[in-house]
Amino acid sequence: YTAHEQVAAGYIQLDIDLLKNLQFISVVRIEHTAQDYATEMSAIADGKYGSVNYTDLLPSGTLKYSINQQQVLRASYFRSIIRPEFYELVPSEDHGTTFNVFGHARLRHTRADNYDLKYAWFGSGSDQISLGAFYKSIYDPIEYGVTRKGPSAQFFMPQNFWTAHNYGIEAVFTKFVGMFGLSLNYTYTNSKI
Repeated sequence: YTAHEQVAAGYIQLDIDLLKNLQFISVVRIEHTAQDYATEMSAIADGKYGSVNYTDLLPSGTLKYSINQQQVLRASYFRSIIRPEFYELVPSEDHGTTFNVFGHARLRHTRADNYDLKYAWFGSGSDQISLGAFYKSIYDPIEYGVTRKGPSAQFFMPQNFWTAHNYGIEAVFTKFVGMFGLSLNYTYTNSKI
């Protein structure tokens, strides 16, 4: 197959100092996506050609509070998208040993609302400690599922599933002594679909 993707985007940004130590940053981004493909299938086959077009409004906002010169607290929200890969969108077949995999021409793109809260301490040089928590609501996530084709054949196909939820915490510690550094990272995440 042959496939194309074109993305046009624009945004506006607003930065406001609400108080001496409190800043609000907001960005509104708009993206238009156009994807199309042509396959080597017979001209009478369903899915020989296909195209999808969609436009997304992607707002975001961050409140940044500077506790002092070395400590910052941030709370943010942003909307994001994930576009289907070409091999997920094009209705072609990949023969596997256990299951065949088919593309899905009617696959929708994924959208997500993301919420983050983060505390950061910046020491001398590149030393830092940060602690954060996050939550995401993910709409139309793309996952592979088993589907039947005919009375007995089964195959994998990317599909849009219901709303997924993902949340967790993250801690990062970085310390340098001369040229040598140590960085530790711990992340806990919980996902449900």
